[in-house]
Amino acid sequence: VIVSDRYVARNGDRADRQLSNLAVCGADSQCYMDAPLVCYQCPKFQPLLHADHQRALIELENRQAMSSNTGQNTAAVYDRAILACRRVIHDCQKILNATTSAVNVES
Repeated sequence: VIVSDRYVARNGDRADRQLSNLAVCGADSQCYMDAPLVCYQCPKFQPLLHADHQRALIELENRQAMSSNTGQNTAAVYDRAILACRRVIHDCQKILNATTSAVNVES
């Protein structure tokens, strides 16, 4: 669920659930994922609408490339996170476009 700001998100009032300036974690207990980047695939991840998810995508792709170059199998771990991050970028853009269209219609 994409949220317009952290205060409407589950746990939005908890400092320990803020994932950089990207999202809010909706989980009640601590997890040990590589937050916030691999959190994109988690169902409790609540991305912020106006966050720089493109920058997160670049970081994920860089990490995947570094893993591939070192011969580690961890590069595959980033596949799902990259796909999930791309989906968030796409969904945020759709929301922003719809909002812009609605404002233009009302003007």
